[in-house]
Amino acid sequence: MNLLHVIQHTSADYLGLMEDHLEGRRIRFRYFRPFTEQGSIPQPGETCDGLVLLGGGPWGSAGDRDVPTLKEEITLTRGLLDQGKPVLGIGLGAQILA
Repeated sequence: MNLLHVIQHTSADYLGLMEDHLEGRRIRFRYFRPFTEQGSIPQPGETCDGLVLLGGGPWGSAGDRDVPTLKEEITLTRGLLDQGKPVLGIGLGAQILA
């Protein structure tokens, strides 16, 4: 595994101590921040070896405050799972993965 895509839903959510473990194993990671003005999620066809979906803070997946990129993230997650690539979901990320 060489590159993980990480979708960060708020400025407070990040990999934390996992960054050290990944770097120690020479696994690169790239943050995507759809909550920022210029932010986005990985586009279909962007190469990665796995995906991490972080927590969502005030965002949800079934209510009045759904994350704006919810449909795209579900599609991305399904595509990676169909390719047999690992996906880790934490908080909101676990809801998307479910």
